[in-house]
Amino acid sequence: MRFGLETPVEQLEAMSDVPDNLMLQNLREFLALPNGVDDISETMIDLYDHGDVGMIYSLMEFVSTDQTAAKAFENRVITDRNKVMAERAKPYLDKGRTMIAVGAAHLPGDDGLVELLRRQGFTVTAVN
Repeated sequence: MRFGLETPVEQLEAMSDVPDNLMLQNLREFLALPNGVDDISETMIDLYDHGDVGMIYSLMEFVSTDQTAAKAFENRVITDRNKVMAERAKPYLDKGRTMIAVGAAHLPGDDGLVELLRRQGFTVTAVN
């Protein structure tokens, strides 16, 4: 059985909840990078492939000149959604034999899905 931890509407609402001026600041910063978004995307993929998912946040902080904009994006688009996804996953995880697939940015940190699920008493194991 497949199920979603959030709806497409909820995903879009999270993006739209970030104030426009902060979202535009984030976009401007990425577009101003010498090699643009492609370079950042490749670096994030490399970090993921090497098991350094937690470094993705460090990368985002490094390229962001406006920490307020970066934090607003992270709080609403990542952290808030992680809390909802962890709660919605619980009934399925309680039944056992469940695999969850999410974007890599949702995994690391104290408010990442890995830690949120561990706090609920689950064992979380990476699948390579």
